[in-house]
Amino acid sequence: MAKDPHLFTYGAYPIYLAEGNGARVRDVDGHWYTDFQSSLGPAILGIAYPAVDAAVMRQLHHGVLFSLLHPLQNDLAKIVCDLVPCAERVRIFKTGSDATTGAVRIARACTGRDMIVSCHFHGWHDWYYATTSMNRGIPASVRKDIIEFTYNDSEGLEKILRAHKGTVAAVIMEPVHLDPPRRGFLKQVQSLAHRHGALLIFDEVVTGFRFSVGGAQEYFGVTPDLACFAKAIANGLPLGIVAGKKHIMDNTRDVITSTTFSEDALAIAAAIATLKELRRRPVIAHIWRMGAEFQNGFNALATQYAIPVVCAGFPPRLELSFSDYRGRKRLEIKAYFLQESAKRGVLFGNAIFMNYAHTRSDIKKALRICEEIFRTLADAHLGKRLVLEGEPTQELW
Repeated sequence: MAKDPHLFTYGAYPIYLAEGNGARVRDVDGHWYTDFQSSLGPAILGIAYPAVDAAVMRQLHHGVLFSLLHPLQNDLAKIVCDLVPCAERVRIFKTGSDATTGAVRIARACTGRDMIVSCHFHGWHDWYYATTSMNRGIPASVRKDIIEFTYNDSEGLEKILRAHKGTVAAVIMEPVHLDPPRRGFLKQVQSLAHRHGALLIFDEVVTGFRFSVGGAQEYFGVTPDLACFAKAIANGLPLGIVAGKKHIMDNTRDVITSTTFSEDALAIAAAIATLKELRRRPVIAHIWRMGAEFQNGFNALATQYAIPVVCAGFPPRLELSFSDYRGRKRLEIKAYFLQESAKRGVLFGNAIFMNYAHTRSDIKKALRICEEIFRTLADAHLGKRLVLEGEPTQELW
């Protein structure tokens, strides 16, 4: 769904990508681009990163999937437990949605309760997607066991917990999305959850191994009971994990979260190689630096040319937020921006994820292109000059 061509400028933006290396990708028509989406987040080291590819190829010669456990899973678990503050035990999954669903099931089993209090997006499975407008095919009864709260509103969360006293299994949230947590907010959430007998789950599918090697929980200094990881953990190979406190994970060993392909040795080998590189090299510092340089430069240009767009978020995870401009709807402005940047060899999308392969030259090129587009928008009589060669972008929600 996040790669739906209609979320971009359909008809004036590539649909299929055929290959890539580092921060560069090629579409099926042979055009090369600098990609600032990093496979929607997973390619934290860059596409076709040599150390990860070598680990995958080594394992490929020994087999991919076996009838019994593979010892690589133990190696991965040890590394995760060394890196992630909450990780004393690990379960392996295939995707981020699998991981969040597994964490919710573990929390329900551990507490003997059903209600989930949620903030932010947590994947496509029924337990969460029932809360969205795109919930066709999901029984209405699922909706009664989840309630949403607003980020940075600890008072609102407390009211929910009081209203559902004794029924809440877990509070699940991204530790951060775009807005920074207010001072003490994450600690307050942790305290409120525990006071009401609920577990705190951090959905670190996006923030994990990106804000810090130990995730956003390490960056912000708040340790949840359970945490979910995916995306960056294996540099593009499909893998998710739930990491958690020993007493919770050990007491729920009988809770089934098994899938045949979670034992995929290639993805596990890729994850081990990726985490070793994150330990060994200044990857996190690099993506913070590249992200900050782009964010600061972009926002300065938007201010200079009075274009109503903001590059929001934290340097490791950014989003462009457009507003209406001179009689044009914001999605038209966004579509024009995506169209013109793609024509000039740069792919932006609904989120911007820097990776270890991005260089200062890439950032300078991207900002130069942004300035060209902003100048056109600022100078043009839009009724004549702003020409969309494709359709306006659509929104996922």
